[in-house]
Amino acid sequence: MNEKCFARQKNGACAAVTCNCPGYAACAFYKPIWRWKQDQEAHARMLRRLPEERQVCISEKYYRGRMPWREEAE
Repeated sequence: MNEKCFARQKNGACAAVTCNCPGYAACAFYKPIWRWKQDQEAHARMLRRLPEERQVCISEKYYRGRMPWREEAE
């Protein structure tokens, strides 16, 4: 089950935390790429179901006005 973690960078550093990767067995943030993609898709579906005004609020606060969850669906 030693699949590549979504946060592991080419140089071996971790994009999730500011430390060197301790290995998938010892890392609390480990998630295989396929699972990360599933989680991102579920998140986008949830955001698309929200009312328009709530989506605008979220996009302004966290995405600088962009709505990437809509871009993926188009």
